[in-house]
Amino acid sequence: MDSINKKNQKLEDFFGELPCQSETKIFHPPPNTETQNESGFHQESSFANTKNIVPSIHYRNSRSYLPHTSLELPRPLNSNNAIIDEIQDPNYETKYSSGSATDTSLCQQFLVQAGQSMGEYGCPIHRLETNLDRAAKCLGLDASFAAVPGFILIFWDDPSKTFGSETKVVKLLQNFDMMKLELVDSLVDDVVREKISVSEGISQLSTIKKLAPIYPWYVKMFSYALASMAVAPLAFSGGWKEAFLSFFLGAIVYFLELLGSKFTEFRNIVEFTSALFVSFVAASLSDYVCYGSVVLSSLVVILPGMIMTNGFIEISARSKVTGTISVFYAIIIMLLLTFGIEVGKALELTIFKNPDPQNLSIEISKCVPINKLWWILFFPIAILSINISLNIPFKRWFLVIFTSSLMFGTFILFNFVFKINQFATISASFVLGLSANIISRINGVPPFISILPATMVLVPGSVGVRSFTAIFDGQSGMDLISLNVRIYKRKQIFEVYKYLVENGADIHANGDKTLGLICENEFTDIATFPPENESKIHADVS
Repeated sequence: MDSINKKNQKLEDFFGELPCQSETKIFHPPPNTETQNESGFHQESSFANTKNIVPSIHYRNSRSYLPHTSLELPRPLNSNNAIIDEIQDPNYETKYSSGSATDTSLCQQFLVQAGQSMGEYGCPIHRLETNLDRAAKCLGLDASFAAVPGFILIFWDDPSKTFGSETKVVKLLQNFDMMKLELVDSLVDDVVREKISVSEGISQLSTIKKLAPIYPWYVKMFSYALASMAVAPLAFSGGWKEAFLSFFLGAIVYFLELLGSKFTEFRNIVEFTSALFVSFVAASLSDYVCYGSVVLSSLVVILPGMIMTNGFIEISARSKVTGTISVFYAIIIMLLLTFGIEVGKALELTIFKNPDPQNLSIEISKCVPINKLWWILFFPIAILSINISLNIPFKRWFLVIFTSSLMFGTFILFNFVFKINQFATISASFVLGLSANIISRINGVPPFISILPATMVLVPGSVGVRSFTAIFDGQSGMDLISLNVRIYKRKQIFEVYKYLVENGADIHANGDKTLGLICENEFTDIATFPPENESKIHADVS
């Protein structure tokens, strides 16, 4: 105990006075006697000020000696070094709830609802686990949390065996709502700092959940259209014609998403249907507009670039399971969009018999972009439109525009002035994250709110990862899939044929030439591939 007090004193000298601990001495309550002077005890006891409460290794399970109060000493923490671990974080406050069954149940209910709300409103998974763990310790609960895309696992433990252990599975329907995310984050902070009671926090969580979106559906539809129009010249080398066509197609994409949110049966094919419709319209007008620019800019809001970026962030934060799930989910969404694009293109060729299929390439290098000076106009339009689609309050718009402008200016500086394209995206991302976190320290706004809109512009297209569009190249992508399937079939047939021959089997013993015909067709079909792929096929099959 002396060593802990010495370490605490050193940490206090380094951090200054901590917000949740004005003094570190441990109070030992006097014996419970009937002749105790309650008023005198109330004046002398440090329990009169709840900020002076610290974990006591001797009286953890003792009831408070204050009259007419439900305050109790905390239950045991997870480890012997938990006190030091909490004091090491100057922003961490240790609060204690009542040990009664009712108060413990309220705290558990609050954490379950808060975790579900933060997960559904767009909080990163690794931050969700950290926030819930700290909130549980502040409320005096012994709990473990494991969050993955789709649900949260919560394990309640009670070392005293008073309430028993329990495991909860909380389902998540993940979406992005920055207004509600900020409100829930502030509410959790108020509860753990004891500014409001736990029961009041539960009531306010229900109120936040019932809040209507700031912007009505027709304003969001207009924002989708504006975002598609602005991103066309900004990220996908589009011109004025591509921008105006993307405006109308972006509005239709939002309408299809709105139908998916209303009808469960349609929800699973929203991406495919949107890509098919956009591809069909763009292919029909491919003689007048750049096909690739129109398709990518019209689908910019549902492109999974942000999902994949979050997956890599989770992996870098050592959340391997969550990050891997997000990355593979993004890949599946890409494949759905690619399939929809290819079907829409094929449908247009079948109906209208376009004589020049070369115009239907997803490659944007052939597009004729507008002057880059117009980026100064289109970039704020794109950011403001994304703010509306993410339900960011109007009072946060200036903050988002400021951090996004720093990011965009850094990208232009490295890309067009210094001519260091390899570091343009990395430097822009670093400046964005640094500025958002510095501002968060000043005004307390979660940095994710200002990072997300800028990242959605930075990730897809020419303003970020240009190689993201390569997966939508239907010709090379379909050829690659076809090539791999054929190689796999040849490998399997070759192994079966080799096994039968080595074991003395007569393939045509019963007059059945099926296997022989399959082998003949598959191996003679190599001539249909381009000459540069022939050697690769022979090498892979052998």
